[in-house]
Amino acid sequence: LMMRQEVKPSTSLEIWLELPDKGGPFYTRGKVVWASQIEPQLWRTGVSLEKAELMGLARIFRGA
Repeated sequence: LMMRQEVKPSTSLEIWLELPDKGGPFYTRGKVVWASQIEPQLWRTGVSLEKAELMGLARIFRGA
């Protein structure tokens, strides 16, 4: 994920993702596992998803 502020590893997140399939937003939860600053006030953040709903994940892979 791209973030406009730093989020420390182990931080729990609730995430709403807009997907290109025209369906509603995809909701999931996760924990930050790493963060790397790539520009001033812009971080690339790795997130481990928790208990992701499988049908929702299928929407992500179809759009890839």
